[in-house]
Amino acid sequence: MKKEKINGDYTIDADLEFHGMITGNATVIKNVNLILHGMICKSLSVEKDGFAVIYGTISGDLVNKGGRVEVFGMVNGKLIENYGETIIHSGAVINGVKKP
Repeated sequence: MKKEKINGDYTIDADLEFHGMITGNATVIKNVNLILHGMICKSLSVEKDGFAVIYGTISGDLVNKGGRVEVFGMVNGKLIENYGETIIHSGAVINGVKKP
């Protein structure tokens, strides 16, 4: 578990449960798992075969490029699903709209 502030863009290249803040964009690479309780100040991209569970906040867009993504929290930008599987759970907020 990581509870720090990371300045700038960040590549998540090992399994991570994150409770801090990333001030730039973040990318989850292949075969890596992210559990986000904190905040990404820009966008999050999930590469092919990556996995992300969002309980926290993404201020920018969420881009699924072939991974598996589950959203329980908030995405202030757009949800862009190029490939992969994206699940938006009840109560999640995407671009200002709360899912019933």
